[in-house]
Amino acid sequence: MFTVIEDGQLCDTGYKRTLTNWATLMPKLLPVLYVPNNDWYTSMWRTEAVDRGWQVERAERLRQDMPILTDMLKQTLSQSDTPFVGFANAHIVLDESLIKTLEFLLQLINVKEWTILIVGNRRNIQINEYNLGSGDNLTRLALMKQKADFFDGKAADYFIISKKGLPWEEIPDFVIGKSDYDKWLMTMAQKWNAMAIDASLTIATLHQVGTDCSRKTKDKLNATDINYQLTKDFDLSRGRLVCLPYYTNLSCPERHGDSFCFYPSEPVLRQRPLYPYQEEQHQSLGPEC
Repeated sequence: MFTVIEDGQLCDTGYKRTLTNWATLMPKLLPVLYVPNNDWYTSMWRTEAVDRGWQVERAERLRQDMPILTDMLKQTLSQSDTPFVGFANAHIVLDESLIKTLEFLLQLINVKEWTILIVGNRRNIQINEYNLGSGDNLTRLALMKQKADFFDGKAADYFIISKKGLPWEEIPDFVIGKSDYDKWLMTMAQKWNAMAIDASLTIATLHQVGTDCSRKTKDKLNATDINYQLTKDFDLSRGRLVCLPYYTNLSCPERHGDSFCFYPSEPVLRQRPLYPYQEEQHQSLGPEC
């Protein structure tokens, strides 16, 4: 799993918390930090990440000082022997649900033969000053996520691809930190007949709120519309989580009738009964897809 932190961005506490949190999932998760080339020699985050056991790489090619997504994906795939590679922004903290879901999918799907895109929605959570590096605080985080709210039912806040990779020649030079690339990836994954999976219900990606992170960096991230210019000629109306053909959920072996499931257990993979590229003429899909 990789992310990017640029020097000059604020929210130091939140980023340090993320660096500590992702490291707790090692060795099953290999956290990778990409540092933009123009920050390489001055980056405080390079040292912070190495001290926590992260792998640190240089993002060589930039557009308006921002790293290019496909470059980092291909580099991470070429340097690792893991079945999956993914990206999440540096405000996101993770827990064991990520590992559990990926291990389940690994048993179910041949990742060397299938093009797989796993995406999901984040939950917003007030983490305050929790370290997230100790067992007690990770347990507390697991309890907190049950009360966290999903941010949006349409956008994807992380993505994970299988070792087979993607049709790289078709992917524009999207940059990290901008919108629209997630909608484009979800749309194109369906056109590629990839196994596109919405894992929102089983992977808890928690977005740290209660800091001034987003507000302080928003001006820079909205200064240009790089990704929009690359996607404006595409129909992205189906680039939404609800439009994906597959989703994961938690099984509930002790459920009786319509009673609430207090102890959901293992992940399961389900196929949506209808989605746009199966039955495009089905009117009940409406504007959502």
